[in-house]
Amino acid sequence: MGTNLDYNKTNEPRSTGDLHEAIANWVGAKRYLLPECSLTSISSEIGFKPSYINRALIQTYGTSFSKFIDNLRIDYIKEIVRYSQDTEKIKLSFLASSGGFKTYVRFASAVRRRYKMCPRTFIVLLP
Repeated sequence: MGTNLDYNKTNEPRSTGDLHEAIANWVGAKRYLLPECSLTSISSEIGFKPSYINRALIQTYGTSFSKFIDNLRIDYIKEIVRYSQDTEKIKLSFLASSGGFKTYVRFASAVRRRYKMCPRTFIVLLP
């Protein structure tokens, strides 16, 4: 069983609480909207090992890094749609890129995985 410590570059231990705070700050800055966002890039930004980040996300949220990012992006897109006047005219490719997805296909796959429906249906059914 692993410990709740990670070590920074000066070999000082940091706790899981430090990691959760760093992730919360990273999410608050909406860094997940960058299409090039990856486990390696967040690791470099917040100073924790990729495996430690991924393990913490699985333990805390029950999901891997990539699904965690997809969910944040979908939630962001939901907010865009909620504040839009005419949802039927919104281009799905625009939503995908605005949400940080590199491709429409990745966006569609994430929506299907999470909601079991195509993106257009998902957008139309949003409250």
